[in-house]
Amino acid sequence: MDSQPPAKYPDVFGLLSQKSLAKIKAVKSEAEAALLPALSRTIESIAVNMDGLIEHDPSEFFPAFERYTERQYDGYAEGLLPHFPDVTRYVWLLAGDVTDRISTEIRPELKFVRKNGLLEEWAQSRRPLQDSDPEGWQEVSLDLSVSSGEWETYIERCFVRHMLKYAGPNRRLGDAEFEQEIEHLCMLFRLKYKFYFRRSTNWSGFDTRLRAHLSNRLAHWKAEADKRAVSQADDVAADEPAPPDTTLPNGENSPRTEAGRQ
Repeated sequence: MDSQPPAKYPDVFGLLSQKSLAKIKAVKSEAEAALLPALSRTIESIAVNMDGLIEHDPSEFFPAFERYTERQYDGYAEGLLPHFPDVTRYVWLLAGDVTDRISTEIRPELKFVRKNGLLEEWAQSRRPLQDSDPEGWQEVSLDLSVSSGEWETYIERCFVRHMLKYAGPNRRLGDAEFEQEIEHLCMLFRLKYKFYFRRSTNWSGFDTRLRAHLSNRLAHWKAEADKRAVSQADDVAADEPAPPDTTLPNGENSPRTEAGRQ
């Protein structure tokens, strides 16, 4: 994360001090360090062979990313809390601006998102592109070579690590059958898992799930904001001057007029 929020994000993030931004960056680094091993374990269980890739589902990566977003969410919520004495405004910003920012960083850029998934698109277009339009086939290959968003970046990173660890030592020079098997394994994994969110309905479903998941953290930080508001109200009350003492020397609470004494 950059030291300054990107211009496309709401100005609310401009309220964060350099110290707060540095703290959020550190929290995100810790979240990433926890995310990568979780993704690697999932990949090791599914990317064993073609049958494994077909049997499993991209949703198996969801819990790891949900934990990843929780830690970032808490970092933003803690940093923004002192800036919003209005609890309603604070909660609204967490549910909107903060969640939107975290979600946007996970998904691929909108220019890569399609109505249909890349797996279906590839299956329908691969033969015509190869046979009649080589330039078009190169264009599709170039599109598939780009990682966009944290989902694609981190899954690709862990998949490459997996292939280097488990497939690399078994490679034999001149073994065309083995090389073809590895090529097909890599292609299927990327089309089905890495590029899962390039289908708009897949992303929409995950985004809805993510917002529902973070609602528990939202409730936690609302409670923290309510407690802070009570504490601030007590501090204000303690700072208010005491009312003047109107007790008279004779013990009466107010002076009596001459008419009152008659």
